[in-house]
Amino acid sequence: MFCGGAVFNRLSPVSKFILDSEADMSLYSFVVEHLESHMKRDPVMKEYLGTHPEGMNFRCMIDYNILREYRESLFRKMAGRMMAVVLKQDSVIPPYEVINTLQGAGRNIPIPVDTMDFPYSYKHEDPFPARTAIASEVESSFSRTFDRFCRFLA
Repeated sequence: MFCGGAVFNRLSPVSKFILDSEADMSLYSFVVEHLESHMKRDPVMKEYLGTHPEGMNFRCMIDYNILREYRESLFRKMAGRMMAVVLKQDSVIPPYEVINTLQGAGRNIPIPVDTMDFPYSYKHEDPFPARTAIASEVESSFSRTFDRFCRFLA
């Protein structure tokens, strides 16, 4: 994963390139604050999100406190096939929230989470900006990042 891996209620996706604040509040309200009550009223939703693996996987990535043991057991099973690279200055998906999610509450899931930082100003939506003045630093950071992925996959 690159710049991802945290549960939804631990993100800050308000950005002109992701969600505006109104959409964020509506989405958060529906999936974090009210999804469980919607499931109680809607038997089809309850069936799919409550018993099907895909629905359970979706739900466990919405709220850090919902289905935590289920999520952590899945991550333990997949630990050898997963790794994450996060960015130190990422305010949309903070590195510590990726660690909280992927390594679990007890930090006992062996999923590597590498925190990288680049020698230029960047953001979640644009980690490798196309600016001539910093082109060599961006190229170097890009190569270092994707070399890390390649080493993991080799």
